[in-house]
Amino acid sequence: MVSGKEPGEGITVVGAPIIYGVTIPKNAPHPDLAIAFLKFLLGAEGQAIMAENGQPPIVPAIASDAMKLPQELRDFVSQDK
Repeated sequence: MVSGKEPGEGITVVGAPIIYGVTIPKNAPHPDLAIAFLKFLLGAEGQAIMAENGQPPIVPAIASDAMKLPQELRDFVSQDK
């Protein structure tokens, strides 16, 4: 609840969820480690950690173009429609 227009008055503001994205830059110095991290993050253990910390994951994750992903990550995502 946040303060309203009058003293002692409050109003409820309803927000939308925050949705995070992740990528591997084309010039990443260690792309193999980036892939390993994303496999962890998008896998069951990473999803559980995120959920336990108030960030429920989108399962499966959504990719705008799954064919641009490294092969090792394609099983963790669905294609954005």
